[in-house]
Amino acid sequence: QSYLEASEGNLVRSGDPVELGKTRLEMARLELTKGDRKRARELTQKAWQGLSGYTEELFPNDLRYLLETPERSPNLGNSDTPESVLQRFLDMMEELVPSDDLKEILHRSLAATNRFLGAERGGLFLFHEKSKRQGPTLWAACNLTEREVNADNFRSSLALIRKCFRERRPMLVRPRKFDRGRHEKNAMAILCLPVEVEGRVRGVFYHDNAYLDDCFDFLEGPVLVRLVRQISLFVERIWEYGRLIEERARGATKEAVQPELDGDQAILARSPVMVRLLAKAEKIANSESIVLLLGETGVGKELMARWIHRKSPRREGPYVVIDVPTIPENLLESELFGHEKGAFTGADRQKRGRIELAGGGTLFLDEIGELPLSIQSKLLRALDEKTSYRLGGNRALTSDFRPVAATNRDLEEEVASGRFRQDLYYRIHVFPLTLPPLRERGKDVILLARHFLASFAKKYGHTELKISPGDEAKLAAYEWPGNIRELKNVMERAVLLSSEGEVRLDLSMDPPSDSDHPFSDCPTMEELQRRYIRFVLQKTGGRISGSGGAAEMLDMDRVTLGRRMKKLGLK
Repeated sequence: QSYLEASEGNLVRSGDPVELGKTRLEMARLELTKGDRKRARELTQKAWQGLSGYTEELFPNDLRYLLETPERSPNLGNSDTPESVLQRFLDMMEELVPSDDLKEILHRSLAATNRFLGAERGGLFLFHEKSKRQGPTLWAACNLTEREVNADNFRSSLALIRKCFRERRPMLVRPRKFDRGRHEKNAMAILCLPVEVEGRVRGVFYHDNAYLDDCFDFLEGPVLVRLVRQISLFVERIWEYGRLIEERARGATKEAVQPELDGDQAILARSPVMVRLLAKAEKIANSESIVLLLGETGVGKELMARWIHRKSPRREGPYVVIDVPTIPENLLESELFGHEKGAFTGADRQKRGRIELAGGGTLFLDEIGELPLSIQSKLLRALDEKTSYRLGGNRALTSDFRPVAATNRDLEEEVASGRFRQDLYYRIHVFPLTLPPLRERGKDVILLARHFLASFAKKYGHTELKISPGDEAKLAAYEWPGNIRELKNVMERAVLLSSEGEVRLDLSMDPPSDSDHPFSDCPTMEELQRRYIRFVLQKTGGRISGSGGAAEMLDMDRVTLGRRMKKLGLK
């Protein structure tokens, strides 16, 4: 039984409806031997539904009596009209669109196409943009591998794909009816659909079936035309998503090398705890050791990293930033290490990674605790050997960079839970610096508040603004859960609300003037999101991903939450 259950799980993931149906039929027989007729009936009905158009040929007679229930009729599987089948397919395609993982979208779309068309295998074949002779290239697949595509017995199928591309029309072939030997020996029906993007055919959707030669018979002329149109529209959307993601990646790389900081970004501190920390940081800055910045969100870890770079012998070199939570996981490796032309779909040019760009300077790895395990091992090698390999490349590239990392996570806890490599933790834990929260910095709160007040007053054209002694007392008494970033936002809001030289300080600790309702101050939607995300981050101790993290509590993807936080000025 355990083997059958494992087979069922694997076949659900692979999307093979026929083999899944056969497995469920064997599971039903096993349940009958154990006397569990109800469970056997459930499995039999699932098998009937999954086999769809194959039921008359493949469904065993000895189990048909289990279908004779009020809930299920033996003829139910064949009651769907071509239009209703197509409509369910189109509805599912619409649900697949919102995602950043293009390969996952296409894999699921091919699995959906297989299921609704009654096919076993599917593939999206793209042709070279400038030459029809180059291609087709398997861009996405379901139950179809590169090895199978390159095999001799698939050549006739490739010829059909090329013909579909050249003639810009669907191709439906049943090899058994004229010459089975010319096509792949297991294919009894082949369907090719041209894919049109931006007004011209770019590729072909391929599907085949090894069990039935009439599985595509329901695709009559008008239905087939609608199917081709919808698939083309879907792939065109994916095409545009890929373009937007590539542009975003290029922009991120362009902005990775930061300019030298001006005096306005200096670290302001008079409290003993910060004076001691800066003295220690200045000594570390003159070394070549790895620095690990620790502390709550909003305490100024990124500003400290830039300060260390400016104080180091590498101050004339580049300062390169990679903000881990804001980069999609499937692009992180390429961003760090770069890629060669043709390394993956869409890699139409060579790209240098952030590690290469940081040569002779500093590489700041912000929120290193969010780095996936699959990339941590490669980063460890780059830190140890100062060498890396671009994706798709086999040449070791040397880069003399100085790493500075930051995180608000407890990395020891992450190591204990298996989410962070122990060897990488010891490698970056050479000189840890813990930045104190704002509530522990005493009068630095007033010093920073005055600095932000003057800066925003200049920015927004307000003059002679001062903080009253009463407001200073409020600022000193507040706990500042969002630390310096929260203080900065509060002072910007105070300047914007000021009038006639009077600063209007608005702290969340102040009781509402006319109501206890949480929305009595009528916050904007952006401010509302900022408050709630900050509240959730406090609940999770700054933890974004993983079990119990903010992303899970907010029911959001880790990368999406990272981008939203960056937009809202949260860290």
